[in-house]
Amino acid sequence: FEQDLLLKGIPEIKWMQHSYRDRFFADPFILNITNDEIKVVVEDFEYQRWKGSIALLSIDRKTLELKSRKIILELDTHLSFPFIFRRNEDELFIIPENSANGSLWAYQFETASETVKKVSILTDMPVIDPVIHYANGYYYLFGSLRDREENANLYAWRSSDPLKGYSLLSEHPVKTDISSARRGGGFFTTDDGLYSATQYCKNKYGEALNICKCTISPTGELSENIVSTLKAHPQFPYGLHTLNIHQGLCVVDGLKYLFNPVGKIRGMIRKYLR
Repeated sequence: FEQDLLLKGIPEIKWMQHSYRDRFFADPFILNITNDEIKVVVEDFEYQRWKGSIALLSIDRKTLELKSRKIILELDTHLSFPFIFRRNEDELFIIPENSANGSLWAYQFETASETVKKVSILTDMPVIDPVIHYANGYYYLFGSLRDREENANLYAWRSSDPLKGYSLLSEHPVKTDISSARRGGGFFTTDDGLYSATQYCKNKYGEALNICKCTISPTGELSENIVSTLKAHPQFPYGLHTLNIHQGLCVVDGLKYLFNPVGKIRGMIRKYLR
């Protein structure tokens, strides 16, 4: 992508090609890029179980065809939004949303085996769409909270350690705005400052993305000004709700609906039997 086009809201999108129809992939974060391959960590949502896990996708960089898929984290509760924290080039941590379990944990990614291990708890609060950014000598954790108008309210935590000990700055949201409070990806920097991707949810969850220029004050106050809005792509016309950038490459997800009456009936039967 061209950065200038992204900030103007008119990037060219090329979609990954895959043959799966029993699941969807969402909330992509780029793990690594080579000349031949792109590795992305995603929410892997299986329709039959109606639950998400965290998967590692290997994508051919030239054809954008999905080469392999590997589940790297599976729990009893739903997982999504696998934010990647890089302590350095050799230490990668995945911090997935697990608000259904009521807490937020970090998992270290082992590159050689492509596995994860649980290392620490960041907070015992049900954080949704967590992102971390270092500023003013502290690590700031931003995210929504389960059952607290998560599409409209943004909360902030702070710690001197990126992987533990986060304290909620205030019981009040640091931002209340249905059009740009909920996180749509991690922070990223350009030559002219710090930017964030946020979700536009005025009509429905995840309908579009905002690119915001932002600052974080020494007291943890977040100021964001929308510079562009990325609307849903014609190929996936019902939503665009996650954007992340790494090594000059941008990844997004899109939403469309598949007609699957058998799966819908199965889901209704399972719900009834419970």
